[in-house]
Amino acid sequence: MSKRDRRRLSPKEHEKRRRLLEQGLSLREVGERCGVSDMAICKWRDRYMPTKTGLGSQCGVPMAQALTPTQQKIAWLGLRIISTAYSHGLSVAEGLRLARDYVSRGRRL
Repeated sequence: MSKRDRRRLSPKEHEKRRRLLEQGLSLREVGERCGVSDMAICKWRDRYMPTKTGLGSQCGVPMAQALTPTQQKIAWLGLRIISTAYSHGLSVAEGLRLARDYVSRGRRL
């Protein structure tokens, strides 16, 4: 069997991979069930199951679809805290502690 022949999947195999991923199985679990590595499943997913943003699945589900507006704001604030802490040479834990202290004094981020 040539290398090119091994890369071709039947429509049935495409559907099996898609179904398993949509059920929420991990890449490793899907790979085990399909007899391939998790990296092969990751590459297959990126090629055949792009997200609606067109960026591929590396970026996951767009934040607007996965989170409510309130959850989006919380996630954004968390990233802002981590980024600010890192840029000032602090650990994430120290940055979160300082942010908690800041908010506990009645201030808004």
